[in-house]
Amino acid sequence: MDYNYLTAALRIEVENIRLLHSHLLAKKYKYARPGIQTTPWNTQERCMNDPFGNRIVFFESIQK
Repeated sequence: MDYNYLTAALRIEVENIRLLHSHLLAKKYKYARPGIQTTPWNTQERCMNDPFGNRIVFFESIQK
């Protein structure tokens, strides 16, 4: 059986997503430089994949 296609997704709630974003950008990772997206469900999110293809979403709720 080929397990290369088996990946996971993880959502991690953070405080101050912009600070996290600036720290990650400062690392100058060549292939992991996504921006912050605002979603219709009132969060700001930064998505990236780890070296194994797992999706990691850091998010912060937007106060209304």
